[in-house]
Amino acid sequence: MSINSIRTCITCRKQSSPTSLLRVVCIDGALVLDNEKSLPGRGAWVHQSCLATAISRGAFKYALKLTEQPNELDAKDMKLK
Repeated sequence: MSINSIRTCITCRKQSSPTSLLRVVCIDGALVLDNEKSLPGRGAWVHQSCLATAISRGAFKYALKLTEQPNELDAKDMKLK
């Protein structure tokens, strides 16, 4: 990832560097936090402070272009980390 990369938070739509955002991917229908920001596939970027709002809005389904709502249980666990 280049130094000048900019990503947009799926909740607040503010642009930030990838280092200040969490990357979330969907693997087998479950949301997984991509700590290394290197997992394959489409990722959704979200601020830690925006994560609860993203889950309550179901924003990951649209950001990841899924046909069904992903299992967000894993995403709720991310808040505790």
